[in-house]
Amino acid sequence: MAALIYAIFESEEIQEMIFNKLQDIGFLLRKMDGQLEVIRKKQEQKKLFINIQFFSSIQQTDYIFFERVVNQLNNLIKELGKSGKTKLAEAFEYVIRKAVEKKELISKNGEFYTPKEVVKTVIKLADIKDEMAIYNPVSNMGEFIVEGAKNEKVYIFGQESDTRNFNICTTNLWLHNIIDKRMTQEEEELQLVDLAVANPPFVENSKKRVERLLFRV
Repeated sequence: MAALIYAIFESEEIQEMIFNKLQDIGFLLRKMDGQLEVIRKKQEQKKLFINIQFFSSIQQTDYIFFERVVNQLNNLIKELGKSGKTKLAEAFEYVIRKAVEKKELISKNGEFYTPKEVVKTVIKLADIKDEMAIYNPVSNMGEFIVEGAKNEKVYIFGQESDTRNFNICTTNLWLHNIIDKRMTQEEEELQLVDLAVANPPFVENSKKRVERLLFRV
């Protein structure tokens, strides 16, 4: 779903193809696969959506179901108008959280999604100020980053090793128009930051990672 939203909303050509009624779904799927490559280059993220191939995956499932989903998403975008991206961002987070509650989306490695009330409380206590550099380990869907960047211009550094969560997080940040960010899946040395925000407990590997970075801060 993250790749679908990103590919459609980022490309006027794909939107136009859908607006004019889907005639050749196979052609649309190839266009969307190509758009994902454009997105990877634009975001400078080689592994973003690398596990998604629309053309091959939809062939194995159902064209009719895919067409229905795309048309419904397209109608939603048209109805929302100029505020579409903001509303879509809110809906995206809601759907992800509901999927987690129903156990339709289960994080690997013992990670979990932080309740929104906890995220808001942590960010409020953190007293984030303009121009701060913030590190968010085990970013999941990027809820700490989104909340932390709402009122101030901040620089975000995040790490999420799980590919699915990485795709969800990057899409969520893009939907919220968060530009000054650096997301990575790999273990790497980051520059000094002003603040690290997260919700412990962490899984063991992530805990060690955070301890090393906090020591450097």
